[in-house]
Amino acid sequence: MKTIIECQQVKHCFKNAHHHTTDVLKGITLDVKENEMTAIIGASGSGKTTLLQLLGGLNIATEGKILIDGLNPAENNDNKLSKLRNQKLGFVYQFHHLIAEISALENICMPLFIAGVNRSEALERGKKMLTDIGLANRESHQPAKLSGGERQRVAIGRALINQPMCLLADEPTGNLDQYNAEKIIDLIVQLNDSHQMSVLLSTHDSNLAKKMHRAFLLNDGHLHPTTIT
Repeated sequence: MKTIIECQQVKHCFKNAHHHTTDVLKGITLDVKENEMTAIIGASGSGKTTLLQLLGGLNIATEGKILIDGLNPAENNDNKLSKLRNQKLGFVYQFHHLIAEISALENICMPLFIAGVNRSEALERGKKMLTDIGLANRESHQPAKLSGGERQRVAIGRALINQPMCLLADEPTGNLDQYNAEKIIDLIVQLNDSHQMSVLLSTHDSNLAKKMHRAFLLNDGHLHPTTIT
């Protein structure tokens, strides 16, 4: 089975204004295989978001090696790194970060617009994605006219519009009530199957973690395989 993201002995630290160093990640090794769903759980402040940012090439590790489809973000310039992220990865955050002034369809299509895809083709692909995420009747709605769960669905559709190899999701249900959280959980599992993509997510939601193929606890800077009951 092909490895999508490879992480070898990754360490990361932060320095404050007084040059004091805090070690957040102390040697993380993790492989994400194609079509595999993996959850990372841990207390607030344990470094889950930091780890996802490193694995997604949004930041560079202090030590260690990360490969995204065989490419090392630390060895690529900003333009190549942006292209790598746009083509290989999809990102979903706890807050949807949609553009308020444009429609749900246009929000979903934004990565295609940025990539230079013809507008009519982009919109056609966006409409199909809206159907895939169950929002075909919300095409022209701006984010303010969507529910919280619908906005998060649009954010997931935007993350997947370029058919990435892996979806990286940071607390994707953390800002939702139980009903909408369950809808997002079902959607992620469904899209993993229908779009044949890997999923790597951080979560406090045991119901979401249980649906993943594997789960790891991030504690004191280290990852530990765990079982969610």
